[in-house]
Amino acid sequence: MNQLKRIKEKFILAKQRDITLQVFGSESHRYDLGKPISRAVVDEFEKANNLSLPEAYKLFVTEIGNGTEDNDGYLHSGAGPYYGILPFGKGLNEVLYSDNPEEFLSHPCQLTEEMTKEEWKILYSVSDNDQLSDEEYNYLQGTVFGGLLPLGSQGCTITSNLILNGPLKGRIVYTNEDQKPILAFESNFLDWYERWLDEVISGDLIGDSAGWFGYHRGGTVEELWNGVLQHDSALRKIEYIDGLIKKNTIADDVLCKIEEYLPQCDGEVYLKLSRLLAKHDYNKAKIHLQECKDIDFCYCIQTVYWYAKEHANEWVEDLVNYLKTISDAETLRFCIYLLKEAKVDYGDYLFKSLQSKDESIRSLAYYALGQLDDKVKYLPQFMTGLQDQDESVLISVLQELQEVKEDSLLPYYKNIAVKYIDREDTYVNSNLDYRLKEYNLTRVSLLKA
Repeated sequence: MNQLKRIKEKFILAKQRDITLQVFGSESHRYDLGKPISRAVVDEFEKANNLSLPEAYKLFVTEIGNGTEDNDGYLHSGAGPYYGILPFGKGLNEVLYSDNPEEFLSHPCQLTEEMTKEEWKILYSVSDNDQLSDEEYNYLQGTVFGGLLPLGSQGCTITSNLILNGPLKGRIVYTNEDQKPILAFESNFLDWYERWLDEVISGDLIGDSAGWFGYHRGGTVEELWNGVLQHDSALRKIEYIDGLIKKNTIADDVLCKIEEYLPQCDGEVYLKLSRLLAKHDYNKAKIHLQECKDIDFCYCIQTVYWYAKEHANEWVEDLVNYLKTISDAETLRFCIYLLKEAKVDYGDYLFKSLQSKDESIRSLAYYALGQLDDKVKYLPQFMTGLQDQDESVLISVLQELQEVKEDSLLPYYKNIAVKYIDREDTYVNSNLDYRLKEYNLTRVSLLKA
């Protein structure tokens, strides 16, 4: 079937599938495509800007749709990924700050598929100079993002763009200010757009677990699994596994194949496949998760929390053992999450973390104490925290003492008020004010007492 015809038919199915507008951005464009434009309009744009647009994009705007003045969406964008597809020739300054962004459309695109974060940092740094005039800055930024046509907004400063020239011509790339651009996997606009329709129809883009569209490899479950099997490179395998992890449902026969294949794997491939299995069948994944905890404990418990938190009780012993040697704030965070799910009074297990040299670990440990129903039980630990020399830790302690009205805390509050008497700019004082308000006190009245 002709791809344009297929897209038109799938568009109707996608609109029916998401009739309640649950897909991200759909409330903005409301599946309104608008009318196509004439080829003459496209030809005139190409001539005026000395460029040749990728054919797949031209077919879309001349045969499918081109935004509409009838909706209240972002710049009247037509239905498409995120907040929709910008009307032809509109929103050209979505990436550039130039008053004349058209002049950069024909500039050579400097992005490459192999570009590293370090290479991007060097490229972008040409415009990272406080001494530049606005004109100089806009020009240099234009050379960095030259050869890109903004297609639509993803929110904040993230934009979907079409590459207009060079080896990557026709590909979609996501830009976010100074962060390294991310290439979508599809080779042209129509493939990218059709994938979006497929994932709306399948429900992959509906629900709380829906990932951001286009940041992972697309395809059917079978295509993605075959990709895992066909590639020797661990990096390539992981691309396909990440795509599978985004799927809402995977047939049991594929899960069985994953289970059989796992013993052949190691490292990150093993971790990712174990997570994939845990998302869909915890019983199949359990033995592999036990192996994962020795490879990367944080990754393991994140997996359990995200996809199998109802089994938190099975991990209590491992969690408690880890808290005895805590060395990482992120791991501590997920240990706490799972212990809360298991309804374990974990306060006594945090003493090691409260004494950590890492202020982020101490802050998180005090936060965790504050989440306990019987946090007053740990008043001596909070008193120690009120003497911490790190402001972030002190702020955390003050916040977690909310509704703990114990007169024994007042001398500690007074010492803080004295120490920060000339620091109205710090959040320490604003948080101290909240605690004192619970005693009907102010810093002034406390210091006079």
